[in-house]
Amino acid sequence: MRFAVKKNPFFIILLVIITALVSLGIIFTDEGIMIKVLISILTLFIFIPFMWAFLHSYLEITDDQLIIVFGFYKKKIPLEGIKSVGHTFNPIASPAWTFKRLEIIHKDYSMILVSMPKKEKLFMETLQEKAGHIQFMSKTNKQTK
Repeated sequence: MRFAVKKNPFFIILLVIITALVSLGIIFTDEGIMIKVLISILTLFIFIPFMWAFLHSYLEITDDQLIIVFGFYKKKIPLEGIKSVGHTFNPIASPAWTFKRLEIIHKDYSMILVSMPKKEKLFMETLQEKAGHIQFMSKTNKQTK
């Protein structure tokens, strides 16, 4: 089952503002055409991956794995390897469009932070159904099952 992720409006506004500022800078610069073309190409190399990630980010639960997709980034985690799932506001760089994230502990206590799914309750229920061994941590970090 595929779950769309929440997207913080702050990131959307920031992306639009940066794009607008760079575009205006290109239009109103007094530099030659070659500089304008170079800046445009560099902007596209930055803008396209962000837009792709914005439009192509989701979590998917299959019968045996959790698939995390964030633009070009794709990670597959076997469900039997997941130890726990909980909420976090950890600002560590991770593939996430929100500040409120899910912290997934897997394997030998490796951790990955991902965006919160839009249908959070259904996501947790589906994960519990597919892998009953997973420990779910509440928002206060108390273990729930």
